[in-house]
Amino acid sequence: MTGIHQKTERGRCTLCKRRRGVAIAEQVAKGEPCPSNSCEFAAEIAEAIEKRNQLRIVAKEKKLVQITEKQSRKINLVKLK
Repeated sequence: MTGIHQKTERGRCTLCKRRRGVAIAEQVAKGEPCPSNSCEFAAEIAEAIEKRNQLRIVAKEKKLVQITEKQSRKINLVKLK
């Protein structure tokens, strides 16, 4: 008897024969989905493209300036010629 082996993880696309990581990286670099309509990784490619196009918002800390009674405010004036 021969054993039947099934792949648990999709390694390559059956159409373009690219590995999963390579297919996603190439299509994200192009910024467009796979040209074949029945690509096995179409959903993952679309998700990666969408994630790449999102804006990354990073909060910055506000600098707290305290002026004590003995200090005076410093104002720098720049003269334009």
